[in-house]
Amino acid sequence: MRILKKSLALTFMVFIVLTAGACDAINSESGNQLSASGIVEAREIAIASELGGRVMSIHVEEGDSVGEDEVLLILDDSMLLVQRDQAVAAVESAQAALESAQAGEVSASAILEAAHAQVEMAMIQVEMELARARAEYWSERVGGWSGTQPDLFNLPEWYFEKGEEITAAHLVMESAEQSLTKERSQLQEMLEEVGGKALLEAEDQLAEARAEFQIADELWKRLATGDEGQDIRDRIREIHDQAIDDLNDAQDAFDDLLTKEEAEDLLEARSNLTVAQEHYQVAQEYYQSLLKGEYDLRVQAAQLALVQAEAGAAQGEAALTQTMSLIQSAEHAVNQAKAMLALVEIQLEKMTIRAPESGVVLTRSVESGEVLAPGLAALTIGDLDELYITVYVPEDRYGEIQLGDKAQVSVDSFPDETFDAIVVRIADRAEFTPRNVQTEEDRRTTVYAVELMVEKSLGKLKPGMPADVVFELAD
Repeated sequence: MRILKKSLALTFMVFIVLTAGACDAINSESGNQLSASGIVEAREIAIASELGGRVMSIHVEEGDSVGEDEVLLILDDSMLLVQRDQAVAAVESAQAALESAQAGEVSASAILEAAHAQVEMAMIQVEMELARARAEYWSERVGGWSGTQPDLFNLPEWYFEKGEEITAAHLVMESAEQSLTKERSQLQEMLEEVGGKALLEAEDQLAEARAEFQIADELWKRLATGDEGQDIRDRIREIHDQAIDDLNDAQDAFDDLLTKEEAEDLLEARSNLTVAQEHYQVAQEYYQSLLKGEYDLRVQAAQLALVQAEAGAAQGEAALTQTMSLIQSAEHAVNQAKAMLALVEIQLEKMTIRAPESGVVLTRSVESGEVLAPGLAALTIGDLDELYITVYVPEDRYGEIQLGDKAQVSVDSFPDETFDAIVVRIADRAEFTPRNVQTEEDRRTTVYAVELMVEKSLGKLKPGMPADVVFELAD
């Protein structure tokens, strides 16, 4: 309401002065002088807050002189202080995460370095094993050029590469293993079909009796070559005789469970299994005999260790890369937290509103305790060292005025003094133009705004003072 009343009063005053100034300009046309009236104005700066908030304290009143950067008013900053504490905590947390990630980089680098050393050691071990295996295989390899081979081989011994021979031998070994598995399965099926569980138990008892006899017979042979006492000889004889009896009993029990045909079939199945086992063993031995030189098992083990070491190094590199990524993320988080803290600090500074330059407080539209909206002008500061006066000159006279023309200003407060002024702006278009400007009389009511700058007011002229202006026109 206070602002509205001031605005209405100022508007009314300007209207009266402008009308009077225009009339004075029209009526004062004697000699080379042109006079007009206006109001002293200052360059005004509206002081508003970028942020809203409750006004905690006001440090100036209307009419007070203020210096540049002087505190004008302070807004409530309690919420921003809490936000600053949160921002500080966020910076500390992000910094701790960054330091942890950097420590992880040191650890990951050390692990990677150790992994690379392990790779070097594994490579050396491979070379050592290769050298050993090649040295052991040298004589056999060289002798192979002059050695003999089976008559059934039409191709020379060197026709197939070592790797091809090993692959073929491995396939034969796998086939022999499959045959062994098949013979064992067929024997098991026959045992279950012929005698079932009783036959299996009879076989176990027979195998146990045979083993016991072998042991007792060896003990008996040692008795025959020794010089033991009679008691020992009698005891060994008892053991030997008992083993013979047990073996005969087990053999009879086994034979009673089978017919002659079944016994022959079982014997054949057992013989087939024995042959299959030996076939598999020979195939294994032949395959392993080919694993020489670079195919040596110890060489392969060293090569496998090298592969594992290289895999460990790759994992170490991946871990280091991940750690570096974590460091970048942590650095970004630190920068973001610091930026947020800086933003809060700037907002805190903006809660204290200061004068952008020196001047005089012309208006104040807020009181302590009120809530100030963002962008709403709270104060107006004027620069009294840079005063202006705007007058309105009739259309038929404004052509006599040029930019830079001098003028004399007088005010009622200092009737015996005049102040120098200079024309700094002439309006490009007319104002207060009536609807009908066809006649000469109507054209005289068309006016143009002319702005003058007071060169030296000596602190006497104040904004709002009515002033009379007399232009010094050239002859």
